[in-house]
Amino acid sequence: MPSTENNRNTAPPAQILTFQVGGQIYGLGLLSVVEIGNWSEIRPLPAAPHYIAGVINVRGTALSVVDMGIFFKERAQRAEKAAHTSIILVDLGAVRVGLLVDRVCDIVSMQGVEIQPVPAAGGRESGKVLSGLAIIGDDIIGLLDLPAFGASIELPNVTANMLNH
Repeated sequence: MPSTENNRNTAPPAQILTFQVGGQIYGLGLLSVVEIGNWSEIRPLPAAPHYIAGVINVRGTALSVVDMGIFFKERAQRAEKAAHTSIILVDLGAVRVGLLVDRVCDIVSMQGVEIQPVPAAGGRESGKVLSGLAIIGDDIIGLLDLPAFGASIELPNVTANMLNH
């Protein structure tokens, strides 16, 4: 099997949570998911990177939210907060963040699923943060590599005070 930068030598998780961004399906290890919710208000942050949708209040803690559609270049503008959008909370090292996705799809067992390397992506961010591709039935699921994702984004320094203004 050829070795590529995107073909990481880690075993796939036993189960993944799949989610949709634009027309694409992505997945991340189920044990990486802290919580899934639909918080009512995302407050914008001035001068934040373009893929930061803003911050949410999770039980008194301000958390940054990454709009995955903008990050993956599936859309140019922030997703409208709608009933079907969800925020997946994950820990990136010591920092908890929200991933704004179009919808959460399913929990999928990875037993017997072969992970294929990510083809050269022409410089797109998705190729840098995916650990591989899982082909399940007719679906091709990009597996999000959370450490690589965390290293590729700039998170604003948020505090609870930002929620009170």
